[in-house]
Amino acid sequence: MPAREQLNTLLRRVRPALESIGEYDCVAAELDRIATQGNGAMRQRRAWQKRGEMTDVIAEAAAATLS
Repeated sequence: MPAREQLNTLLRRVRPALESIGEYDCVAAELDRIATQGNGAMRQRRAWQKRGEMTDVIAEAAAATLS
C-alpha cells in the first residue's frame, strides 16, 4: 500500500480523537503538506542536489525551522 494511502487510512481511524481535541484540521493539513512537499530530509536532499553545497542544506534547514 502506498504511503499516502496508509496515511489517509490512519487519519480516518484517528479522526474522532483528533476532532475531540480540535486538532483534526491541523494534522490533516500537515500530512497533506508533507505528502506534497516532502519531509525535512527530502527538502535537504533537494537543496544539496542543486549545487552540492552544504551551505544550501543549512539554509534550507534554517528556513524550515524559522517558518
